[in-house]
Amino acid sequence: MMTRKHYELVAKILKHTDMSDSLRFEFVSKFAGKFAEDNPRFDYVKFVAACTPACTPAEQPERPPHCTRRRMKPFMDDCECEYCEWLDNHIMGLMKASD
Repeated sequence: MMTRKHYELVAKILKHTDMSDSLRFEFVSKFAGKFAEDNPRFDYVKFVAACTPACTPAEQPERPPHCTRRRMKPFMDDCECEYCEWLDNHIMGLMKASD
């Protein structure tokens, strides 16, 4: 099984590789799907954010302790905290770029 260290390395490589947003989203989606199969605790939304060049720590709000966002279910949770709103908008932007 892969560890967080492995996921972080893959995210760093994807983030710093020069490619179109649509190609990046395709790679990120495929990696995330396989990682989730390998590890039930894999955090899909966190991985997508970590792979995106436009996503810097200064832009990304902190995930609050009361956040109810479930792993592997982006857009399917009714949490309305600032973090989830930002993340949904960010992922939707990537998905539109991949169309």
